[in-house]
Parts: sequence; C-alpha cells; structure tokens
Amino acid sequence: MDKSLIGPTLAHDDAAADEEGLAGDERRLRRGEERHRRPDVGGRPPPPERGRRYQEALLLHRDITDLARMPESTIRIEKHIPAPPEQVFAAWTDPDRMADWYAPSDDCGPTIGEVDSQVGGAYRIGMLLPGRTDHRFVSGHYCRVDAPRTLSFTWGWEPYQSGWPETQVTVEFRPGGGGTDLVLTHERFRDEADKDRHAEGWQGCLDRLRRKFDRVGRKFGG
Repeated sequence: MDKSLIGPTLAHDDAAADEEGLAGDERRLRRGEERHRRPDVGGRPPPPERGRRYQEALLLHRDITDLARMPESTIRIEKHIPAPPEQVFAAWTDPDRMADWYAPSDDCGPTIGEVDSQVGGAYRIGMLLPGRTDHRFVSGHYCRVDAPRTLSFTWGWEPYQSGWPETQVTVEFRPGGGGTDLVLTHERFRDEADKDRHAEGWQGCLDRLRRKFDRVGRKFGG
C-alpha cells in the first residue's frame, strides 16, 4: 500500500503508566526548562525560540497527562470471550484472523490489514463499511506487546486531520470463566460525540469477536 502511516505522536507512551512515571516525566521536562532559562556560556541569555519550545513541550505533556486521567475522555468495555487468552490475543495481531470481526457490524465487508506486532511496530487496518466500495483506514504504532496479556497501540484515522490527535487503545486479556475476560480501554478523546461513536463501534467489534469464537469454538483461526 502506498499510503504512509500516520506519524506516532504518542508511539512510545504507555497507556498504563503509573502516577510516579508520569510525575517523573514532568520533573524531567521541568529540569530541561530550567536549564534552558539559564544564561549560556559568557552570560548570554538562551535564544527565545529554544525556551519557547521547552515551554510548549511542558504544556503539551500536562495536557496529555490530564486528558488521559479524565473519565469523560475514556471508553472502557469488558467482554467475556469463550476461548483462551492465547487465541484471543492472536485474533488481534494476525490480519487473517482480523478479517471477519475487526469492523463494527456484520454488514461490513472483509477487513484488510498490515500488522507488525512488536513495540514500535506499525499497523494499518482497512474497514469496508456498509455502502462503501473503498476501505477506511486506521493506523498507528504498538506501545506494548505482552502476549497473551496486554496489547497497547496508538489509534488515528486516515487522512490525518489537524486538531484530531491520536488516541490510545489498551486491550487486556485475563483468564476467567473457562475463557478470556477482555478489557478494552480507549482513552484521550477530546470530543464527546467522537468518543460515543468509537464506543458503539468497539461494542460491535467485540460482539462479532465473541460470536466468532462461539461459532467455531476454541479452534478459532487454528
């Protein structure tokens, strides 16, 4: 495919970072800001542009951190899947297995994709929505790949639109009830309507995934 992937503005940011890690990031940014306030060798003040960039980086970090912690900016969905975590995890990282569930409804056509499921690796998924003849693509980079427990990745629709930054998806695969208790968290939404659309879409995807395992049992994709 000749379309380039969306650049990962948060590609290596961990959606599950704890309070101490985030605070440490902010302390490092503050130290960098203080260093660049100090006079250069010879007593000259630092260039205004350099100080401005550090201030912008600090403000952006605060904005992202605060947004990640706001319940109103986050989707959380739990779904029991009747298959072991190893098989459910594989269904999220193998394009062939994603083809017939990774879209919001059974009216969608086959999903296509390219996946490099390692930390820093890219993915690009095309969904054929009802009434369309061309795929709509979403792409991003993997931030955490801990098979078969956790998968985390950035999420951005193509083409990229200014003012609509990437969001973050984390999927947890927990053994339970003879299968997998899947927990999906999608965070950093800046728009309520956009968050609601994604919540509806993910519900549809996960219902399709559960039905797929229901139909073919634990040998799904095997």
